[in-house]
Amino acid sequence: MPALVTDYRALSDALELVLARATFADRAEVEALLDLSKGTDPDDVPTFRPYVVLAALYETHWERYTSLTGASGAALEYADPDDARAGYLRQQARLDASLELVVPIAWPASVGTSFASGW
Repeated sequence: MPALVTDYRALSDALELVLARATFADRAEVEALLDLSKGTDPDDVPTFRPYVVLAALYETHWERYTSLTGASGAALEYADPDDARAGYLRQQARLDASLELVVPIAWPASVGTSFASGW
């Protein structure tokens, strides 16, 4: 499992990170979500946001798994989905701020965001 994505502009890095942590997820769905949720940096370069995608997947597909791997790499059995989502959203918010990303209005990285209505 990759510990860090070194280039958030690379779809392959972000895709690998998400699929390693959300083993239940469909590759094509993850690629689509990464595309929908990507932000842009100050130079207007598209930048992928894997942690917000993980939060959305864990919210909408909770029934597909019985354990999860957190952003730190720690594995938990039957973890609380709300805590997992909140952790991923906090991590994405920190990353968004550090990279100075402009993000799609439908994909905020704030605790309390719900993706249940779909994308």
